[in-house]
Amino acid sequence: MVNIDFSKDIIEATRYFIKVVELGSYSSVKKFYNVELNTIKSKIDTLETYLGVKLIQNIHNRITPTKNGVKYYHSCSKIYKDLESTIDSVKNNGFKERRAIRVLGSPLSIKVTIDRVIPKLNQDSTSNLRFTLDNYALNHFDGKEYQFETYDVILINTRHLEHIDLNDWIVCKSINSTKLPALIYGDKNLIKDMHNEPQKVLETDLVFNRYDWDHNIFNFTHKEDEEDNHQNKMYRFNPNKVKYLVSNEVQKANIIKKEKVIGFMPKFYYDSLMKDSEYIDFVRGFEVDFHIESFLVLVYKYSKHKDKLVEIFRTELIELLGNDLDDPSKN
Repeated sequence: MVNIDFSKDIIEATRYFIKVVELGSYSSVKKFYNVELNTIKSKIDTLETYLGVKLIQNIHNRITPTKNGVKYYHSCSKIYKDLESTIDSVKNNGFKERRAIRVLGSPLSIKVTIDRVIPKLNQDSTSNLRFTLDNYALNHFDGKEYQFETYDVILINTRHLEHIDLNDWIVCKSINSTKLPALIYGDKNLIKDMHNEPQKVLETDLVFNRYDWDHNIFNFTHKEDEEDNHQNKMYRFNPNKVKYLVSNEVQKANIIKKEKVIGFMPKFYYDSLMKDSEYIDFVRGFEVDFHIESFLVLVYKYSKHKDKLVEIFRTELIELLGNDLDDPSKN
């Protein structure tokens, strides 16, 4: 067994490894840190020996991380950069306390955090807060990529709970799996002749979230008679009209605002992402049953901000999700 000084060799090797992943070559790291190539290679070899896994590989003369290397990079890079930032801050500003709050969630939940939660935290705080906001893809979530205990708040689907030790977390808010009414949105000029015209909806290009596609959310209802559901007719979006397939609702909203396409989402998504756009409206007469997966808002029980985080997240989410209990066609 090789005797390796963890504090010196492993931390230094991790620093080189992170930069190799980011720059893609040993020579670039050599220039960045002004060290010899053999030093970089030797340190990374030492790191791989210590961990017992292969971290990097040479593909077409480009150094890339292995699958395990990607996991190690995601586990270490943010922590290391936060350490560098802290050292730099102390150097430039001295020991002025700057309390950091770290949040992990889907792109939409991060958008909600930015719009609704952070302003309240800043308003209630007597000191200067720093926020670190990281998002993950719902369909590509691997718990090994994240060190959850470094976060103050995690907004996570319940199907991913296997990655988390709930003994360390406070359940701030839980949302059960349900179906919510969603409306079809688009540019006002684009949709002006689509109201109560299902054939025109079927002929128009679409933007879909991959989540919509994976959950087979293709059906929509033409509500011909609001008083008599028996008069409603069911239609199915044409998959061949899906012009954009995106990875999250934030991207979907941006496409709806910029391109000649239509897309559907629940009202509370619209309120968070497109309500401020004067050019976007919903197509009258149609509704989509939108599947919402169950999710939890978790607050780390050892966070020094836990009481305030629980209070504000719970209040803001109740207010936001409560809006969707109303008729989504009403503003």
